[in-house]
Amino acid sequence: MLRTLLTSLLLLSLCSQHHAQTVKHARIKADISIKERKGDGKGMLTLGKVYYEIKAKKIVSMITFPEKGVWIDESKTTYFISGDKLIKKEKNDIPPENSLLHLCLTNGLYDYGLGKSRNYQMSKEEKTDTSETLTYLPVVKSTELYGKVILSRQNKTLVSMLIYDSNLKLRSKLFFKKYTTVGDLNIPLEILSITYPDDKGTEDYQLTTYSNVTIDSEKEDELFNYKIPSK
Repeated sequence: MLRTLLTSLLLLSLCSQHHAQTVKHARIKADISIKERKGDGKGMLTLGKVYYEIKAKKIVSMITFPEKGVWIDESKTTYFISGDKLIKKEKNDIPPENSLLHLCLTNGLYDYGLGKSRNYQMSKEEKTDTSETLTYLPVVKSTELYGKVILSRQNKTLVSMLIYDSNLKLRSKLFFKKYTTVGDLNIPLEILSITYPDDKGTEDYQLTTYSNVTIDSEKEDELFNYKIPSK
């Protein structure tokens, strides 16, 4: 459950240490469905609602299936709460500021924040009338960062990403589908992730679907700023 949520909501920590962004919107919430199929054939379905407020700097996931509870991603720690009790907390590598939700709110999804990243720089750009392919490379080669990243855009909208490790092995494919306009934001309602966890050709699939997306809701303050029981 934990890894499923982290992969779906946070995806990949590519744009850490980004430059300051102009923030026009403050909040986003949505219903979320995560369908997962591992290379061994095992599957999982997760349902719930997700809340994110830039000022609060936390992602709150109210999960209703398969196990009711609240997952909170704050800074580089994830908390699981059941009822009014903190059940466990675990470290993760990706802060909410690098999440898909944050990028959607700040109009940074078109290049996944890489254009403002201090960790990556563009090395190649190919264009046609309607499409673009951009290749980014790490500024400094490090085992702590991914390697080459290739973005594809159609009509200035991000449609796919190929992510390699520092040894140039393909580790993940991301496909952004079914974009919809919410206010003045262009948001993908489906994200298909295919990851390669080993060197044996294993493929793990994960389809994340968002619905009932709302921007800048003035209600449910207690959920956007969910109080974590005694840490």
